[in-house]
Amino acid sequence: LKRNAQIKQNLLLTLDWNLPDLVLSEIFQRYDGLKYSIHTKLFDKAILEENLESFVDLFLDREFVLHRYLNSKKLINLFNQAKDKDFFIITSLEGVRSLTGDEEEVEEDFIEKDLNEIIKRLIGISNFFCKSEMDNNAAEIYLGDISDKDIQKPKIRAEKTSLQHLIIYAVLMNRHKLAKILWKRSSEPIPLALICCMMFKNLAPYCHESYLKSLTIKQAKEFSDWAVGILDKSYNEDNNRTFEMLDERHPDWNYMTIVELAYRADNRDFMAHPVCQKWVTRQFYGEITPREVSWGFFTCPKYLKILLSAILIFPMWFWINFSPIGQAPSVTKKNAEIEPKLGG
Repeated sequence: LKRNAQIKQNLLLTLDWNLPDLVLSEIFQRYDGLKYSIHTKLFDKAILEENLESFVDLFLDREFVLHRYLNSKKLINLFNQAKDKDFFIITSLEGVRSLTGDEEEVEEDFIEKDLNEIIKRLIGISNFFCKSEMDNNAAEIYLGDISDKDIQKPKIRAEKTSLQHLIIYAVLMNRHKLAKILWKRSSEPIPLALICCMMFKNLAPYCHESYLKSLTIKQAKEFSDWAVGILDKSYNEDNNRTFEMLDERHPDWNYMTIVELAYRADNRDFMAHPVCQKWVTRQFYGEITPREVSWGFFTCPKYLKILLSAILIFPMWFWINFSPIGQAPSVTKKNAEIEPKLGG
């Protein structure tokens, strides 16, 4: 106990001095064999004070459990104890909710009364924050599929939800660096990056100062660029898996696909990505794509293949491919056949 108290005191000092490298080299490595749980007050300080975001990263590396930390009362306290509330008051309270912003603190019913309405206006999802679910998760009372025998799944879901909640808090408070550090830990970085982009983009019109408005738009663009970058990397590594990922519907985001999220956000950079264009084309054809079959110098146009297949039926057996999105008939044909089909 004495050693734990000493570690806590040392961590508080490094937080005061803002020396994350010292924490890693002199505290965590020295007591590497000792199982030490990060105290809630330490995480509070790292979350609430700007320029201490690196400590959040370090504490999460030490297996700090977010869902046991972030109950509804804690979320309210994070809003009330924030060092700089100006952006939140101007954009979310006064802008989105049309409130006066005169109150020094948000009320206990803020989550149900105002926060969910703010999120709905920003990303179009109703009742995103569930107060009872947050409190149950914090108490390690996991509600869900009772037939699920894997006890870890509810914990993973609870941790995932708490991470999303904390990222949304960071965006609302204009804590871009904190949002980025937390976002990098997401198991689904693309949809979450699109959500952050949408939020910053929709908050920007409520910024009174041109500098702040430009900064908010820039931050939205950064999250958009990260989403595009991950999509690009994913496609280069495994194009089949990428198409499956684009097909996937996300329960956390109103069962929307990634492309639907990008469309809702009016994210033209993401929608213009060649992978998204190929996906949209496949959706338009209902997973039916014309094969590239030619006889010598003659190549039949795609529209003619579709028309003749619809009228005569039998040409579809050699002109039309019915493979699901992203799945090639064989590995050898993947580059020679599927790519021209998708590219149009």
